[in-house]
Amino acid sequence: AFTKPRPEPKPASGGSANEEDVAALCYVDETQEECEKRRGEPVANRGLRDVVRRCNTYDPAQFAPVLVQGEQVGFVAAPLLHKLRGPGLSNAVEVGPNPLPHVVRRSDGEATDEDVEDVATLAVTLAPNAISREERTRVVGALVDALVADSELLLSRGAAEDEVAFVPRAKLRDELQDVRALGAPLNDAPLLRVERAAVVAFGVPSYGCHVNGWTRRDGEMHIWLAKRALSKPTYPGLLDQLAAGGLPAKTSLLENAKKESAEEASIPPEILDRDLRAAGCVSYRYAAKRGLSTKTLAVFDLELPEDLVPLNGDGEVDAFVLMPVDEAVRSLRSELYRWKPNSALVMLDFAVRHGFVSPDDPEFITVAHDLRSYSASSRASVRS
Repeated sequence: AFTKPRPEPKPASGGSANEEDVAALCYVDETQEECEKRRGEPVANRGLRDVVRRCNTYDPAQFAPVLVQGEQVGFVAAPLLHKLRGPGLSNAVEVGPNPLPHVVRRSDGEATDEDVEDVATLAVTLAPNAISREERTRVVGALVDALVADSELLLSRGAAEDEVAFVPRAKLRDELQDVRALGAPLNDAPLLRVERAAVVAFGVPSYGCHVNGWTRRDGEMHIWLAKRALSKPTYPGLLDQLAAGGLPAKTSLLENAKKESAEEASIPPEILDRDLRAAGCVSYRYAAKRGLSTKTLAVFDLELPEDLVPLNGDGEVDAFVLMPVDEAVRSLRSELYRWKPNSALVMLDFAVRHGFVSPDDPEFITVAHDLRSYSASSRASVRS
């Protein structure tokens, strides 16, 4: 089949990198129609637990680990795993027994389909015969090209409901993201690099920065929120942090937070140098149609002068809104549909850290734990 040539990939540049893998946030127990209806209607949510549930819904038993050089780097869902077992891919991928501790499907005594395989008992090894990072990158790049061609074929003939276009050509960024072992420090050498549009398909974690801009008015803490531009392809018009973005290649978390704050909110460099403070991380993982979206967001707090009004400089924000923090928490409880999902997580984390959620709140312990329910420090390896 004829495949259009692609430009030479370049290192990831960041920008809106925390959006290229956005898929419908559907719960595992609902149909696509139910998901679209829920996301499109302003229904009342049950409270703060819904903030974290939106971004943390997946069944570990439905995913197999992805290994590179004996280190786990991600996860694949059953549909992609079955596709990877196809002919002609033995040089790019190997499917075998899972050597890592894993979730086993519970038997409840009911009749089951004997043809249904317990996916978590298997593992996918990428580029099993490659001996260098460059070779692994080339081999997996060819595999991604094959998935792009497969996606094109599915979309051209109309994919059935149970078929997935894992790497649609329209999603390609022609940018390579570093792939490291789960839990490896960001300054570790990557095991390989992969097209960013494929990170969800392989469940590879990605990283970003969110900046909470806050100030005081009459002694009361307020938060600056960005209302996303209606022209944005994802979550237009929803509430977001003062600044946010994916982590570009060869850029530190602090450098990225400063860059995004300057570009998206025109914050002067002297204020950023003086007042920007690292405040921890928020992490999440959810099942999407194309795979498993796994994110760790570095969170920064930035106290702003009372008279400073943010001004967008890149066209990605329609307006900035100054809101009392307690009002923002009430909005999370009763108007969650107004918030971009991962930005609601960061807002809730800010509220918990600054005492706007009482430790006696019945949801306090649950949400404080679930804000970091995917641990970026968890590491699995079969190396001796």
